[in-house]
Amino acid sequence: MKTMKNLKTGDKARVASIDTGVMGSQQLLEMGLTPGSEFQLVARYPLRGPFLVKLGNNRIAVDYNLAKAVLISEPDEGLERDGLDS
Repeated sequence: MKTMKNLKTGDKARVASIDTGVMGSQQLLEMGLTPGSEFQLVARYPLRGPFLVKLGNNRIAVDYNLAKAVLISEPDEGLERDGLDS
């Protein structure tokens, strides 16, 4: 299965699951990046830098190692209607 690490800037995805054995994964859940949530990758920073993710009306930075712990699936049709395109 793909992880957030496999996404390119502009890609949209749905969180399938998060490997809770990875240090810091609880923080992702607390920020709202939970299984079933849809997001868009806004930016990837070089040299294993963070990933900037649009989640609803918020933007959060996700550490490279945490991005590897976020398993993703394709977003549902109609993701654009959820406001992730703006």
